[in-house]
Amino acid sequence: MSETLTIETNKQADELSFWYEYKPFINAKDGTLELDIDHKFLKSNELEDFNFKDPQIDPVDLSQSMVSLMRTKMGYGLAANQVGLPLKMFVLDGEPAYAVFNPRITYFGEEEILLEEGCLSYPGLSLKIKRPRFIRARFQDPYGDYVTKQFDGITARVFQHEFDHINSVDFTQKVSKLKRDMAIKRWKKKYGRTTLNLPL
Repeated sequence: MSETLTIETNKQADELSFWYEYKPFINAKDGTLELDIDHKFLKSNELEDFNFKDPQIDPVDLSQSMVSLMRTKMGYGLAANQVGLPLKMFVLDGEPAYAVFNPRITYFGEEEILLEEGCLSYPGLSLKIKRPRFIRARFQDPYGDYVTKQFDGITARVFQHEFDHINSVDFTQKVSKLKRDMAIKRWKKKYGRTTLNLPL
């Protein structure tokens, strides 16, 4: 990584303080986001609501960067604290993709489904997690408008996974220690690794 961070943007330099504060998680070559390898905010209780009246960062630029990184890494979702930004925001893949700010889940369906999940912050690790098949959520879009939407199936699962992230919970905490330890053992055997550089 070069010493000088350059970001292609129309914003003035004095409006980039939020980017510069968290620059270890931005690719200095082209200004794109990267995953937070230090996991600084992955289990933090200090994430901020996104302030649309005085934005910490341009919400449209952030949304586009997050979606681009998510798709580059072949993920289904990505939360801001996974890239080292302490914000209550995440993106979901789809056509179109969703950028979700300051979300609340207002309803959980009764039917629960057990499915295997992975996570970009835990590359190669998978765990079977039981989650409601259906949810209803309220959030703000990148322009600050409020949206109430129902999600079903995989999209509902990914929404809950990312919602957990911004509430200091990751999927390794959704299973027993025994199941987690067994999954890590299988992970090490499959990938031939003796150490696990994960935020466990």
